Amino acid sequence: MPSNRDLFQSLTNANTVSVGQSRAVDRYRYFSLFVNAASVTTGATLQVQTLSPNGNWVKVQDVPIAANGDSYTVITGNAHEQLRCSITARTDGTYNAWIDCANVG
Repeated sequence: MPSNRDLFQSLTNANTVSVGQSRAVDRYRYFSLFVNAASVTTGATLQVQTLSPNGNWVKVQDVPIAANGDSYTVITGNAHEQLRCSITARTDGTYNAWIDCANVG
């Protein structure tokens, strides 16, 4: 029986504009992003991206980070094949990001 939940790390100690690891999430319906930020003065913009049917990565939503610490964001939509988190703009800081996938709300 498949698990009702999966947590995977997309960004690990990222400190440049970069693309995170992706994972197939098509068996899940609910998604959240957890970010841990350190050494932040002005911050970065993280972007949750989904793989489109034509094979391109497209934006689901932007997540601005402007302070040290932990943050939580609900990811919009529930029909994703794959998800990843990328840093699309960065001034400073180091970021770890996890995507939590679930079949229960």
